[in-house]
Amino acid sequence: MENKKEKKRTRRGKIRVFSFLGAVIIALGAFGVSESAKRKSYERLISISQQRALSELGTYLDNIELSLKKGKYAASAPMISNLASTLWRDSTGAKTSLSQLGAGETPLANTYKFLSQVGEFTMALNRKVADGGRITEEEKKQLESFQNYAQGLCEQLHYMELMVENGNLDFERIESTLSQTADKEDAPANFIDTMNNAEQALTDYPTLLYDGPFADNLDQKESCLLKEHAEISKDEAKAKAAGFADVDINTLAEVDDEEGKMPCYIFGGKDFTISVTKNGGLLNYMLGNAYAGEAKMDEKEAAAKAKEYLKKHGFENMKESYYSTADGICTINFAYTENEIIYYPDLIKVSVALDTGRVVSVDARGYIMNHHKRSIDQAPLSINDCAAKLATGLQILKTSQAVIPKDNGDERFTYEFHCKDAAGQEVLIYIDPKNGDEAEILLLMYADGGILTK
Repeated sequence: MENKKEKKRTRRGKIRVFSFLGAVIIALGAFGVSESAKRKSYERLISISQQRALSELGTYLDNIELSLKKGKYAASAPMISNLASTLWRDSTGAKTSLSQLGAGETPLANTYKFLSQVGEFTMALNRKVADGGRITEEEKKQLESFQNYAQGLCEQLHYMELMVENGNLDFERIESTLSQTADKEDAPANFIDTMNNAEQALTDYPTLLYDGPFADNLDQKESCLLKEHAEISKDEAKAKAAGFADVDINTLAEVDDEEGKMPCYIFGGKDFTISVTKNGGLLNYMLGNAYAGEAKMDEKEAAAKAKEYLKKHGFENMKESYYSTADGICTINFAYTENEIIYYPDLIKVSVALDTGRVVSVDARGYIMNHHKRSIDQAPLSINDCAAKLATGLQILKTSQAVIPKDNGDERFTYEFHCKDAAGQEVLIYIDPKNGDEAEILLLMYADGGILTK
């Protein structure tokens, strides 16, 4: 009897155990279904959020393109101020939308740089006009270039929006396809690859604005150099302009003067515009629009021609650094050098036609705005002390002393280290000898068109 009762209790215990296990399995299954549903719901929310960010990015870029189109026709300070504020707001919003799309994983430096420079350039124009200056033809051309780039990006973004609507662009595949090539013909494109295609619209953008390191913001200061010179007449300036352009004075036409912090007389020639400072009659810039034929000289010969031109017109001790070549025109960057110290703020860019060796364009605004007598204090750290503070794995190719601009308009004495890492990437590292800290890092980019920094 006791044996039967014991067996019954054992059987009941087993039933309870199996019942409990069954309940656990059911609960786990329900939990798994719930978590799967939550995950799918979360993925849908991410996709919706990214679609919204893509739509907002397209709207911001449309607004940027429209404002840039209007900017070509704006002349009054209130209108330029309004457009500048709008562009600053829209470019900031566009960068935020771009980051929400997961584009932070991709090397979209040109797009980010474009969006940043749109706002900064137009705000600089705003300050210039507010101070009584006028927008030059060169600046109008820059606005037009911005507008063309914005238009290219807009077309890419609207195409991507259409792909999303048609199911051909899958945001959920972004992370999973970063490390692999999507080679299935019927697979939806992932956003990263598509955005990189849009990036190709800006492949030459660094050449547009950054054809040399330390392109200083020239609208935030006044020239010490011009204060040393008296004002000259327009006739005197015209004679100097003819000399700078190497043309007959009678071929020059007078154009409206340029005011602001660097007042200039403007003259027009057959295929160029030239600006001469009212104080001292210095060459501010010469912008040529001539086309070059088949190249008959290389970049070194062009640099020699440019250096000879600068010396002839009073710009002494100029050292060439980086260059870029496009459409048969080589543009060389020169910086003032004294006592083996390179003064990068004192920048002059000279463009030489490779078929004739003729100087077709000059931009001396950086030099005129920044050049002055300096006094460099004795540095507490030697160049060897600072070399020891470089990151490990770098091979030093060359060392120099250099003065670079700071964000606030001041200058900073540094040691320049031209280095190369194990992968062959060349980099310029600037170390402050006062504290041994890195003041700036620039990557060197070698291409068929020249040497650029980033």
